[in-house]
Amino acid sequence: MKNPMGSTNGCSPGEIQRKMEINKDAMNFFNSLYWDYQVSEENIITIIELGECNGFTRKNLLSRASKSCRWYEIKKILSPELLKEALSEDVLKTLVPKSLSRKYNYVRKILYHNEEYPFKIEFVNDVFPF
Repeated sequence: MKNPMGSTNGCSPGEIQRKMEINKDAMNFFNSLYWDYQVSEENIITIIELGECNGFTRKNLLSRASKSCRWYEIKKILSPELLKEALSEDVLKTLVPKSLSRKYNYVRKILYHNEEYPFKIEFVNDVFPF
């Protein structure tokens, strides 16, 4: 399968030993994120485990997740490790509009109390960012 960038960097389901089980609801959620591509369940698991498969990346998967539903819904679906990565600066800088990125920055502050993520919350006219 070709990726959205046109390259053919592939992954084979046999390349890695499966460590992860994903429940049906979570898999349906991940499949819905790639409504515009045909991405198999095996490839989604590989993306999550290895970070890349057929040109699709975990960063892209987490960015799509952040754009698709509210943070508390995502929190129910993602593991704590994936949630922390989804709230990383590297993923948040991909979000459009930027107000969405600011909202997730605020969520990151609430959830992690600035333990690993020093950042500045931007308020506009002293308005709560949501």
